[in-house]
Amino acid sequence: MFRHPLFLWGLGTIGVLVIACLLVLVMSHSLNTEMSAHGWAAMLAGASASILVGSGLTGLLVWSRRHGYDDAAHKAYYEEEEEE
Repeated sequence: MFRHPLFLWGLGTIGVLVIACLLVLVMSHSLNTEMSAHGWAAMLAGASASILVGSGLTGLLVWSRRHGYDDAAHKAYYEEEEEE
């Protein structure tokens, strides 16, 4: 089995998307409601934008931590704890 971390993340992401799509379809059919193509497009755009913003902010957090931009904040926090 191919166990590269990026492959596993991709596989997990696809699994979550499939489950989410199935849940939306089951809920829409069980409530006897219909959504127009514009509604589906809006929901897809909103979900995609949310995932992109969340991924971007998480990536920025990891990048800033690895490049030492958070060191001053951590140092100030630990100095305050030691004074108490």
